[in-house]
Amino acid sequence: MPEALAEAANLVVRPLHPVFGAEVTVRDRAGSAATVAAEIERCLATAGLVVIRDVALDDAGLARFAGHFGPLQDLAPGAEPPGIFHVTNLDEHGNLRAADDPSRLRHEANKLWHVDSSFIAPGVTYSFLHARIVPEADKD
Repeated sequence: MPEALAEAANLVVRPLHPVFGAEVTVRDRAGSAATVAAEIERCLATAGLVVIRDVALDDAGLARFAGHFGPLQDLAPGAEPPGIFHVTNLDEHGNLRAADDPSRLRHEANKLWHVDSSFIAPGVTYSFLHARIVPEADKD
């Protein structure tokens, strides 16, 4: 991983792989979101993928942060805030949907290959994924 990744003033950067991906920890969360976003964008240019763990954001906070990287596409008109598209295997009560539930089946192909908004002009530069519940990894 190029040394330029480790030069971000407000970030601690740990490579996830020798040629792809980095985990970022923000040193000063009280700092300017625009400055942090610029440093993360520099890491993205080198690492291609950035993971930021343990950041509690609601939809509005995620939209505000993502907005530092450019305009958000509104893929779910009427959703509040605009620019947030929920992908979940949980129903409105927090229960796991059945494997044959239509809303779950619509996302099955994403397991094979997926590129966000490749069919929309102008295309997207970044996609932000925010996991609110991360299950334990299966150790078997």
